Amino acid sequence: MNFRAPARPSGTHPKSTSTSILSKFKSRPAPSHLAQSQSTHTLLTEPTPPPPAAKRSRVERSSPVRPVSPAPRPATAPTHPPPRVAGYGRHTVSSIERLFSELRLTLEPALPTPGGEAVPVLARLAGSWVHTPVNPGDVVHVLASAVAPAQAEQADQVEYLINDRAGLCVVNPDHLVSGTSVVSTLFCPRQAVLNERFKGLSGSSKTMFIGTLVHELLQICLARQAQTRAAIDEQLRLVLQSPAILRDMLLLSMTLYEVRQEVELFLPHILYFTEKYVLGRVVSPPEPAFAHTQSTTRAPPKPEIWPGQVDRVCDIEENVWSPRLGMKGKIDLTVQVKLHHRDRQGRDRKVMPLELKTGRASGSAEHRGQVIMYSMMMAERRPDPEAGLLLYLRNSSVQEVRAGVHEMRGLVQLRNELASHLKNGPSESGELPPLPEPINLKRACGQCPHLMACTLHQKLNDTVPPAPHAMAELVPQTLSHLQEDDLQFFKKWSLMCAMEAEESGKGSKLKELWCRTPTERQAQNTAIAQLRLVPKKVSSDNLHTFVKSNGPLPPVFQLGETVILSSETELALSQGIITTLDEDQLSLALDRDLMKQDDSIDKVYHLDRYEYQGSMASSRVNLVKLMSNLPRAAELRDLIIRQTRVNFAKGLPKDILDVAKPILKSLNRVQQKAVFKLLMAEKFVALKGMPGTGKTTLIVALVRMMLALGKSVLLTSYTHSAVDNILLKLKTHTHCFLRLGRYSRIHPDIQPFSVEKISQTLPDLDSLDQKYSQTPVVATTCLGLNHPAIVNRTFDFCIVDEAAQSQFLAALGPLFYCHKFILVGDPDQLPPVVQSGSARSLGMDVSLFAMLEHESNVVPLSIQYRMNQELMNCANHLTYNKQLTCGSDEIANRTIDVPTENVGQNAPLWIARCLCSKLEHSIVFVDTKNVQFDEEVNRQGVRNIKEAHLVRVLVQRLKGLNHSVGVIAPYRSQVDLLRQLLVKTADVNTVDQFQGQDKDIIVYSCTRTRVTTNHPDLNAKNENTGREILDDARRLNVAMTRAKCKFIMIGSRAALHRYKPFQDFLCYLQETQIIQLEAIDVQNIDT
Repeated sequence: MNFRAPARPSGTHPKSTSTSILSKFKSRPAPSHLAQSQSTHTLLTEPTPPPPAAKRSRVERSSPVRPVSPAPRPATAPTHPPPRVAGYGRHTVSSIERLFSELRLTLEPALPTPGGEAVPVLARLAGSWVHTPVNPGDVVHVLASAVAPAQAEQADQVEYLINDRAGLCVVNPDHLVSGTSVVSTLFCPRQAVLNERFKGLSGSSKTMFIGTLVHELLQICLARQAQTRAAIDEQLRLVLQSPAILRDMLLLSMTLYEVRQEVELFLPHILYFTEKYVLGRVVSPPEPAFAHTQSTTRAPPKPEIWPGQVDRVCDIEENVWSPRLGMKGKIDLTVQVKLHHRDRQGRDRKVMPLELKTGRASGSAEHRGQVIMYSMMMAERRPDPEAGLLLYLRNSSVQEVRAGVHEMRGLVQLRNELASHLKNGPSESGELPPLPEPINLKRACGQCPHLMACTLHQKLNDTVPPAPHAMAELVPQTLSHLQEDDLQFFKKWSLMCAMEAEESGKGSKLKELWCRTPTERQAQNTAIAQLRLVPKKVSSDNLHTFVKSNGPLPPVFQLGETVILSSETELALSQGIITTLDEDQLSLALDRDLMKQDDSIDKVYHLDRYEYQGSMASSRVNLVKLMSNLPRAAELRDLIIRQTRVNFAKGLPKDILDVAKPILKSLNRVQQKAVFKLLMAEKFVALKGMPGTGKTTLIVALVRMMLALGKSVLLTSYTHSAVDNILLKLKTHTHCFLRLGRYSRIHPDIQPFSVEKISQTLPDLDSLDQKYSQTPVVATTCLGLNHPAIVNRTFDFCIVDEAAQSQFLAALGPLFYCHKFILVGDPDQLPPVVQSGSARSLGMDVSLFAMLEHESNVVPLSIQYRMNQELMNCANHLTYNKQLTCGSDEIANRTIDVPTENVGQNAPLWIARCLCSKLEHSIVFVDTKNVQFDEEVNRQGVRNIKEAHLVRVLVQRLKGLNHSVGVIAPYRSQVDLLRQLLVKTADVNTVDQFQGQDKDIIVYSCTRTRVTTNHPDLNAKNENTGREILDDARRLNVAMTRAKCKFIMIGSRAALHRYKPFQDFLCYLQETQIIQLEAIDVQNIDT
């Protein structure tokens, strides 16, 4: 059987018809990718490592059907285990020669070679591999046997031959592409790429929801051994009470009756599968489960009966990453089966993937290909199953799908094609990244959720096909509501998103999981290695406890952080949240119960930091929504793109003023004036909240006003902490709010108001719907909007906090669900995080606040309640141009109070001066230019060990005081070092993490002491501006304005004079505020 695209309707354009998965390559012969299986080992062989030059004559040609054993490691090899990638045949392409019948890649080993001398490597790709999309600089995994020396072109090089009979070449394997995405290219490669770039745009559908629900029901029935119809009915009843299921029903506006009617059709088939394949009974298959909307005029095909039995379910939704193949996926069911006949390896039992489908039993290439890929990936963890099972639950058909040479080759080639398109960045001329050609199916394309993005790319890249292609009609029809400036706006922001995605991909540390050992990753403060699972019963939330097997836990992670759990043999076997963190153990809420695995106690585990990769997809989705043909999108385009003037009402009705009086009593005159202007805005208004001016207090007053007026409010921010800071103040006045978001990321005092907690008390669909639709205040982050409490309603007001710090497209999302909005932020503090210098040069670091900021629609808050007079004067001088004023004399004059015994009678003079309580010494600079505090620069970043110890000595003098202490460093590596030295002594973080917080005392470790600038250091670049972090005046402003009473900066004046913000800061200080350190002051400082 061949991999073939789905049958097309007659009359379609010839180019849209694909007879095999590789027929899109014009010049290559199309191989049969689902032909009857050959040996699976031919393609999935371990690569032969390049042998030492002196022993090349001993290398023999390997059998085409047997895996190659790795050559023995040289005696000089390190005793530490190598990283996972060591067995992947990993190389970097140095040059390419394209011939008519062969693609020749000159390769360099991507890992250090024993002895340090690399042997030249040539990979010859022939047959269908000749069109492999590969470029110089790409990383490839060559999974093939080395050619025998006698047949190699040159005796002094290692040579690999990859053709249609043997070998695989995986291009850019560090980009793990999901198996679902790979097989979706069979229908429309363009849609597959858009699905990845605009993930989440397509949303769900009723059909997809029913399929997901049936998946979950079968998995639960197997896991809980529900083996009778009554038991299955009971499990369905419980599933339909799940808050997540009820939420999805509300999102799709489905009733409980409607869902039951569809799902109950599958219950006889779940029972049949259990009786036939689990219990081994002789039973007849039930009638096919046709949906109520389907026609049943045609006779249903007879189900295929698989002659085997399921011994046990090993795992459900097993997460599998295969960096060797550049793929990832979730296996519906991992089952141990008993075979009717022994397989090729003589096994009568083995573990296989089982893929469940609830649609028509088509046996399509997409379905079979998915099973084969799971079989290939499963071989990473267990003996190669060589096949998988495909269960069509609609008619109880079970097919065994074998993974053969042609199938695996075709799937890897498909994966390489998709990965190549996903890697494509914008052209040097500023064109959007190219996409695969659109298919020619008017009906399918007209219903595609990516039609808007697809047609916009065609229009802007001038690639609209001529008639009679379907797109010749669909493109102008879809885009008829857009003006030229709309199209150019989309192009500009799409271009910047592509640039940012490309740059963030370069900085991704995900590949470290397989390119570096756990010990190396722990040394870089990105992982904790050598953990053991504590044996105990796992709670309902899958809480697991781990202890370090070789010492105390290093201070790598923080509470609430998302992590990836791996074992020595299993990569990314689970994902979870850190719920407790002690010196010797930690607890994780995982997505699975590890104790169900027989050997879980014996395994050694490692934890790595999780990288969220969905924010750019969310941004792109918001951009496409802005281009949609909906009234709200049109309003926002007028405001944002055409900068329509904003109008304000001339006054407020008396009833509003009566409501306002008791709420406004606690506000100052500036805040009161701001409230009235915010209420008079017809479309939107921007509230400029300078440091300490009470913007949170004002937001709470605004929400209370709107509640009193019977209005609904969507309260959002970019971070969870900012949302919760508002709610913590709001809950002292009202409990009429609902907090969306992951439970573990919500402040403990706000968790009782979380949707997770509240939904547990409302298992009834109608009461839940009422709660979601009638709660007047709903709070969430800008990325947490996909919930029925938001998408099924339109709010009167939306408040976006941190609007000057959030990326424009992220802050745009909430605005689709409201009539009016209020942006809150301070453009003189941290800007949006943008890593790409090219994107910044085009304006990607311009926030929504800055984009809409105009003198007529900005309301400034200028009375501050945080800093004393000296700190405020410095902020006014450096940033705010004398706008800030103190809220009271008490705040203006407050200082620290450090008793003499804390300073110590024999304390060095520099410490006494640092802790001086005089108002004029509220800002001090400790100059280290005369002492040898050398910075260290390596691939982990910039740090300064002696400066960190100086901070430690200073902070220790503040122990036990009533003053709160915060320590800020501009570089992540220095923050990690300070955390190790200051455990439970002070809050230590980067400037970004401290925004929105304040402390009585802030100690700022500048870290840099190098006077010259000729040291290459990419890690010292500011992720927000692309310049040196210390060159960003906004970051210095944020750091200093976190302090209430005291700001102590430690650094080298000679080094800091290179940076304009620090020049201005140091010039502002009096000489009495500068403390010059000498060698005698720092003797034994690091002991």
